[in-house]
Amino acid sequence: MNLDTSLSLEVILAILAILGAVWRLEGRIVDSRRELGAEIQRLDEKIDETRKELRGEIQRLDEKIDETRKELRGEIQRLDEKIDETRKELRGEIQRLDEKIDETRKELRGDILRLETRIDEVQQRLETRIDEVQRRLETRIDRLDVKVDEGNQRLARLEGRFEGREERLAAEGETDSPA
Repeated sequence: MNLDTSLSLEVILAILAILGAVWRLEGRIVDSRRELGAEIQRLDEKIDETRKELRGEIQRLDEKIDETRKELRGEIQRLDEKIDETRKELRGEIQRLDEKIDETRKELRGDILRLETRIDEVQQRLETRIDEVQRRLETRIDRLDVKVDEGNQRLARLEGRFEGREERLAAEGETDSPA
C-alpha cells in the first residue's frame, strides 16, 4: 500500500497544487473582476457625466435654436409687416397714379373737345371768309366783265368811227384826186 499512498500523496499534492493554482487564479479572477467592475463603474460614471454634459449642451443648443427661431420669427414677422406696409403704400401710389391718369385723361379729353370746337369755329370762319372773298371776287369779276364789255362797246364804236372816217377820207381823197 505504500505505492498507493505515495501515489496518492503525489496525486494529493498535484491536486493541492492544482487547487492552489485554481485558488490563485480565482483570486486573480476576483481581483480582475473587481478591477473590471471598478473600471466599468468609472466608465459608467464617465458615460453618465458625458451624458449629462451632452444633455446640457443639447439643452443649451435647443435653447439657442428656440431663441434663434423666435428671433427669426420676429424678423420674418417684421419683414411681413414691412412687405404689407410697402404693398399698401404701392397700392395707394398706384391708386393715386390711376386717379391722376384718369384726371389727366379727362383734362386731355376736355382740351381735345375745346380744340375740336376751336378748329370747327376757325374752319367755319375760314369757310365764311372764303365764301365772302369768293363773292367779292365774283362781284369784282362781274364788274370787270361789265367794264370790259363797255370798253369793248366803246372800242367797237370808235372802230366804227375810225372806219367811217377812213371811208370818208378815202372817198374825199378819190374826189380830190386829179384823175
